[in-house]
Amino acid sequence: MFLVLSQTDWFWIMVWVFILASAFHLWKLVWLAFGIYLIFPALLTLMDGVWRIALVIGVIFLGIKGVTMGIAWIKRKIKQSKEVKKAKA
Repeated sequence: MFLVLSQTDWFWIMVWVFILASAFHLWKLVWLAFGIYLIFPALLTLMDGVWRIALVIGVIFLGIKGVTMGIAWIKRKIKQSKEVKKAKA
């Protein structure tokens, strides 16, 4: 089997996603996390072979894309706050 995660593993992964998303006030990601928590294991169970690998690669790609977008957003916010501090000084 290509990817073996128990339901308990998925539960704890989603708990941490929920904690981190709520800490950064990213509530849309919280709902996305719950959707993934419910749908992804079911899709892995239904699919086999190449489709399962494609699904996992797609989810990994979207995860990397989301992380890079999040990092860019944080950098923009830091840059904006520095510009505001310079303008006040």
